[in-house]
Amino acid sequence: MYIYLEDEFFIPLKEIVAVVDYNKFMSSPEGKKFYDENKNKIIDLSAKDRRSLVITDKFFYMTSYVVRSIQDRGNEFERLKAKGKRNIKKYNGGL
Repeated sequence: MYIYLEDEFFIPLKEIVAVVDYNKFMSSPEGKKFYDENKNKIIDLSAKDRRSLVITDKFFYMTSYVVRSIQDRGNEFERLKAKGKRNIKKYNGGL
């Protein structure tokens, strides 16, 4: 399953390692150092303010969505997946 990040851009949900608050991340010395060392892997998708940083093994995506919004999208997928499994069991007579 894919998760929408911003501006019609989707990535596979399973590739996400972490989602962090951009401002908190950049306010730390470690965050600034990480940013400077990985500039070539950072993709800025934010149309406005940078609010979150979505970390994958290959790239780091900056978005204007808050961390909670991105987490909710991933949680919604898991909820729908679980609901679908329950409906399949119900349809198959509870097998």
